[in-house]
Amino acid sequence: MAPDPVAREYYYRKWKRMKKIIKDTMFVNAAICDEVVRVEEKVVKVKEERRFLLRKILQFQSNIDPSLAGLKIPGVGNNTASMNVMPTLTPVTQELPELLPTTAVARPKVKKKATERKKTVTELLEEKSKPKKSKTQASSKKTVPPIPLDSLGRPVFPLSIGDLTIHSLGEIVPDRSNFHSPDYIYPVGFCSTRLYVSTRSLEQKCLYTCSISDDGNGPQFEISADDQKQIISDRDPSVCHSKLLQLINQARGYDIVPTRGSGPEFFGLSHPIVQNLIQSCPGARKCTDYKWIKFEVSKAEHISTFPPVDYENPTISVEALHSQHSFTQGKEKNVCSFGNLFISNL
Repeated sequence: MAPDPVAREYYYRKWKRMKKIIKDTMFVNAAICDEVVRVEEKVVKVKEERRFLLRKILQFQSNIDPSLAGLKIPGVGNNTASMNVMPTLTPVTQELPELLPTTAVARPKVKKKATERKKTVTELLEEKSKPKKSKTQASSKKTVPPIPLDSLGRPVFPLSIGDLTIHSLGEIVPDRSNFHSPDYIYPVGFCSTRLYVSTRSLEQKCLYTCSISDDGNGPQFEISADDQKQIISDRDPSVCHSKLLQLINQARGYDIVPTRGSGPEFFGLSHPIVQNLIQSCPGARKCTDYKWIKFEVSKAEHISTFPPVDYENPTISVEALHSQHSFTQGKEKNVCSFGNLFISNL
């Protein structure tokens, strides 16, 4: 029995209408999801600004009224290092001294024992910033400069540190012990570039790309030059760097640079700024063999003037290699001139 044409036309129109409603609903749902993401970003930013302003208000009030020195605001920490990541709030905080006299809080007088002493804001901050006892923390403390951050507090890449440029930190592999050592963590996908002398000419500079990948059995370290197609790779970063130094000596015909490699320094893994960033990545706490390093962000330092690691090492720095080469050439010239003078006197 053939279907009724009228019923078929009715259900066909109904199906088209439902299809259009579903399509419109999908677009509305996508727009709502995008709006939720934008609102969440704004909420995170506003929370950071609120905590920063509350810390500033507490400091100003403690200077005006010493009785408020021990006041703690719920949900706001006293870590001064985190205040360095809010450079955009400086114009706002300049208006705070005018508002403080109207926001003073009247506290009832409480009798205290004579032996009790009021703690200043500095002492409270020092107590808060004291590191907790942990097996993963080392006793040493290093100072690093503040780095540029985006609106969500994430580092902005590429990050230039002298001749070294960090393009990506990669991902930490905590469940495999050969991807970290007591001194360094080797994230998969780490990528950096460094300016160093070319294997073709000592007077020319070349950009070398350093990367870390996973070969299935462990980390694979690779160094590739922009002026050559050859890729140097090894499972040990220092051995990989040593192969590059050997190529430079072979191109010159004699040993112009020591062949003992310093892989972590050449890759940039040993730089304090890079170490601090890698330690902040997810999974770093699960690296059981790695010895944790305590870093402190200092406003007095700047990333453009921060001293690089091993800037006097000729296997890392171009300037150090050039100065060593010029010194060696001058010494050879003096020896030759002395020898010629001695022979002429004979």
